[in-house]
Amino acid sequence: MRGLVVINIIPSGVGGIQTYGKILEKKLSEKRIIVERIETYKIDTTKNLVDEISKKIVRFIVNLIKLSKVIQYHKKQKRDVIIHAHVGKNISFWENSIYGLWANILGAPFIFHIHSSLLHIEYRKSDSLLKGIRRYILSKVSLIIALSEYWKRQILQIDGLHSGKVTVIYNFVDVEKFRGYSKTACRKILDLPQNKKIIFSIGRLVERKGYQYLVEAIPHIVEKRKDVIFFIGGEGPLKNYLERRIREQEIEEYITLLGFVPGEMLPIWLSAADIFVMPSTRETFPIVMLEALASGAPFVGSTVGAVPEIISSKEFGLLCEPANPKDLAKKILIALEKNWNREKIKKYGERFTWDRIARKVLEIYHECVVER
Repeated sequence: MRGLVVINIIPSGVGGIQTYGKILEKKLSEKRIIVERIETYKIDTTKNLVDEISKKIVRFIVNLIKLSKVIQYHKKQKRDVIIHAHVGKNISFWENSIYGLWANILGAPFIFHIHSSLLHIEYRKSDSLLKGIRRYILSKVSLIIALSEYWKRQILQIDGLHSGKVTVIYNFVDVEKFRGYSKTACRKILDLPQNKKIIFSIGRLVERKGYQYLVEAIPHIVEKRKDVIFFIGGEGPLKNYLERRIREQEIEEYITLLGFVPGEMLPIWLSAADIFVMPSTRETFPIVMLEALASGAPFVGSTVGAVPEIISSKEFGLLCEPANPKDLAKKILIALEKNWNREKIKKYGERFTWDRIARKVLEIYHECVVER
């Protein structure tokens, strides 16, 4: 390849896709690859919707102009340009499609990196006209990245897609960020008791993350043992409901909603915890699962998305039925009794480092440029 430029398209704000996209930029830069970022505006539905849509439209126009200028500039410098678009649900597909098709006209191949668990479902729910448009767009994509073999099978439910166009690349974790912490020291930093069992979870407080089921599971757990404290990090629209259910069940002394947890505090929370819990009802490939493994924290979570593909042994964690508080409580109680080998869990987490993933990412970039 000549000098390579990757235009990384990610949503604004905080979340798994944003974390992945920004770490990808950092790692590609270390490989001396030029990275240009385009951030799509993420609508906040809790605010004035007309105002939010206006901001979205303005950002879209600005991004389209920026994309054109960046491609044209680097093409003049005789560099190979690739669009790496991180695709979420709903409007994310259509917005990234416009960027990709426009880039294609300007001579740059584009990759769709699918982070949504709904792409194939949205296709099936579309009418025949929209299905045709979706198929056309996907026919123009140079390559589609699925987050696991499970998600590759789901994506291939879309008519006309052949397996050669979809490749699997697991998410990766910055292992160095989670090394060198001890449980005792982290609990001192967080002012947590050393003699309690700490169960930690973090994510946006929305229905699909399943925290309502975790809250319903807690009474079943404290019925068996009183030495537990649950901490949930994150903000979101489900917060008021969770607070109400906590009060109604009279479990305030056993659970704390932390609100926003800064990124630099995540390794400390994960290292302080006896267990990491992820009760989601829908996931693709959660990066926080890898971050928990890298910290040596045993994982308890739902059998959704790529999770069973990664938590493939009871040495690393336990899995429960989605949306089943009793099963979740049962698995948490078993996990609290189990003598976990945290060093073995950390070692397993190292399988998902950037260095192991990088080769495949660079290979697909090369394929896209050569085919072009």
